[in-house]
Amino acid sequence: MFALPDLKLGWAALNQPAYHGWGERLELLNDTFLGANALTQHMLPALFAEGQPFVAAMAGRVRRNLHCALDRFSRSERIKALPPDGGYYLFPLIDGELDEEELVLGLLGVGLSLHPGYFYGNAEGTHLMLSALTEPSRFQEGVERLVAFVDRR
Repeated sequence: MFALPDLKLGWAALNQPAYHGWGERLELLNDTFLGANALTQHMLPALFAEGQPFVAAMAGRVRRNLHCALDRFSRSERIKALPPDGGYYLFPLIDGELDEEELVLGLLGVGLSLHPGYFYGNAEGTHLMLSALTEPSRFQEGVERLVAFVDRR
């Protein structure tokens, strides 16, 4: 929400039937693995009080970047992508590629650092992971480099 990956905080709300089925397990998971540290707890009131303009700006950036990529990919013969259900990642399918690792290593040569889709469970076909958090002009340049690289192969 605030793009602070080292400050983890989350919560879950359960209705009565869900609590009876899952409440104790969720409490154990939270206590064991997901507890918020003191710094996060201390910063939380200020983040919520003052951080909403940042959240709105980042949400706008993500929407614009996703639109930019989806529009550009729609004009590529080899790159297909669907809008994500949520979040800020896009997982385009690269048609005609067989080896994701070879593809991402080749992309490093043109200044693009992308993760292969198999890191995220995309086992069918060749996918890449793009983050739409990137500054818009750099994101657009990266999308253009990606399309040019793939279309040349």
